[in-house]
Amino acid sequence: MFNADRSIDLFEASIQKCLLFSGTGLVTHGTRYGLIEPPKHYKPLHSTIRLSKVTTIDFSPFEVPAFLAGCSDGCIRLHTTSVQFPVMQWNESTNGQSVTALRWSLTRPNVFFVLDATGCIYIWDLLQNDLQPIAKESTLSDQVLSMAIFGEPEKDNGLMGLALARSSGKVEIQYIKKKWAKPQPKDKDRFSLLLL
Repeated sequence: MFNADRSIDLFEASIQKCLLFSGTGLVTHGTRYGLIEPPKHYKPLHSTIRLSKVTTIDFSPFEVPAFLAGCSDGCIRLHTTSVQFPVMQWNESTNGQSVTALRWSLTRPNVFFVLDATGCIYIWDLLQNDLQPIAKESTLSDQVLSMAIFGEPEKDNGLMGLALARSSGKVEIQYIKKKWAKPQPKDKDRFSLLLL
């Protein structure tokens, strides 16, 4: 039976591992077969369970075993898969609006995109500012309901964009500025240090 308060997502690197997220604010680590590697749960930084629920997860497309979790209260968490608590957590990063989608850049490990319930898109670059988004785009009409990221990460051309599904049924393509899409020297090394 499908429960709207629970979702499951598979690790990109292995179909044997999965994450289950639900209305408790916890993300549970599971496996298809065999024993579960610790940690069993991924929790927010504070000691009590939040009343908010995890609404979306996106895995790092890079060699780093990490994922982003977005919550119904606007909280965003950056987790490594080996530690129970997040490396970084931003409370009410969307002014309290529920996070409906998170998409990691395909070319830069420090950059990710957040969509909130009002249709605002936030761009984060953790090397430029690790406290708040570096850009925000609001849409007053024809709200953005969903977004997907596309590009050619194997090419060094910096071509990347977002496909935005609008409430009118239209799909809009927006290309990401080269400064946020083109890989920078030592990006991966700097991101790895951030996760320590």
